[in-house]
Amino acid sequence: MGPLGRWKASVAAAVTAAAVAAAVLAVPAPAQAASAEESKIVALTNQVRASVGAPALVWDESLAVIARTWAAKMAADGIISHNTIVSKQVSGAWSKVSENVGQGPDIDTVHQALVASRSHYLNMTDTEVTFMGVGVVTKGNTVFIVENFLGRPGGAVLKTVTTKAPAPPTTKAPAPPATAAPKAPAAPKPAAPTTTVPVAVPVAVPVAAPSPPADVSPWMTLALEVTRTWERTTG
Repeated sequence: MGPLGRWKASVAAAVTAAAVAAAVLAVPAPAQAASAEESKIVALTNQVRASVGAPALVWDESLAVIARTWAAKMAADGIISHNTIVSKQVSGAWSKVSENVGQGPDIDTVHQALVASRSHYLNMTDTEVTFMGVGVVTKGNTVFIVENFLGRPGGAVLKTVTTKAPAPPTTKAPAPPATAAPKAPAAPKPAAPTTTVPVAVPVAVPVAAPSPPADVSPWMTLALEVTRTWERTTG
């Protein structure tokens, strides 16, 4: 993806799938309102999911705590990186954990970069995850973002596509052949009356001798050839 202005958003993705961390679901963390920046990222992500028919993600505060801690670490390091132990930090049984991280001048720029990246886009639109937690930390003119996604056993929602059975072909009975009615015989035309036309006797008329042809200049000859050529081409 090319730079936007003088910035170029940096993003990375990781997915840890098909694992169960515990046999019994842990008690979820107390509900806590997300910040305005975190809420904006969740809303943008759910808009992308809605465009492909995926259900909206539900806010998970325990995922947000993990994401905020890692976003703060990236801001301190000044570079994005993946949390390699995120799957161990998630409480309760889970079937899928994935993570998007990015940095850029603002939330919109990073979001656009994530959508434009296939691996990040797949994390955002994955129907096997149903929960999301976000961490946002701004350092100077750079915003560091962590998006954590989580799927619980038995909680996957698959995208279904309804297909309409094709209608049976309709057959149209052939129309009976049309038979033309016989035409009545045409009445004979009356013969035209014959009249005798007097013929004039030609009279010899004296014809003057033709005058000798006038000399044609070379310029006139060229003009005529050009005219004939144009007439043969266009006519």
